[in-house]
Amino acid sequence: MDQTAHEYASALIAQLNILASWSQSHKWLTLSEIEINMLTEIYARSLFAPSIPTHAEIYGAIKTWSRLRLRLSLADILIIWSRRVRSRLK
Repeated sequence: MDQTAHEYASALIAQLNILASWSQSHKWLTLSEIEINMLTEIYARSLFAPSIPTHAEIYGAIKTWSRLRLRLSLADILIIWSRRVRSRLK
């Protein structure tokens, strides 16, 4: 894949928004947008900025990644579950 971090983040957010639109109960996925954008900015700055991220930024990124990873895992489970339901309905 030849995507920048920002392009990848935008594509991921778009997919999560589609998944979130399936039902009102899946709106928790839209909270991921803030976390994805934060991590993307820290990553981009770590590559291109003249100074490295601070310890506070690194700690914040680790905590953010922990929350986001949980949301992405739940999204993956939701996708797998919906595929199984659809396959049973055929």
